[in-house]
Amino acid sequence: MTDVYRIPRVEIAAQIALGDNQVRVVRLFLGTHAGFHPGPERPSDLLNSPNPFMPALERKQVLFFNLDAVHVVTVAAELEFAAIDIMWLDAALQQQTHRRVQVGMQGGAVVRGELTYLMPEGNRRVQDFLNATERFFALRDGDVARFVNRQHVVWVTTD
Repeated sequence: MTDVYRIPRVEIAAQIALGDNQVRVVRLFLGTHAGFHPGPERPSDLLNSPNPFMPALERKQVLFFNLDAVHVVTVAAELEFAAIDIMWLDAALQQQTHRRVQVGMQGGAVVRGELTYLMPEGNRRVQDFLNATERFFALRDGDVARFVNRQHVVWVTTD
């Protein structure tokens, strides 16, 4: 009877980098249906939710991470950049909103990857994107997606 009240979730592998150069290997849980777009919930939906804490499973223990304290979350790229997003990525490439970047984090870590975004004409600079309001932004680095917490970024440069 209690299964009637459960929200279906998909378990995914992730790495969470914290400010003390600690990396936790965890399992995160995504909804089978997203609240703000068609299809399943993506990691960016979870990380940019208004909720301050995110549950994760480490071994057999549930941890609740304060998202403001998380620096970078790494997951398989296919979980964020689904096939349906190919058209979106093609449009971004045509609008020159695709850049290879390096991101310097508090604590000295450097994160690299491809930054792809859509912004209104006249606001398509990297600076405009970095000043957006979402807590995390995604970088694609081969077969992984790295979600970078804007709050912990010290500098960004384009390659």
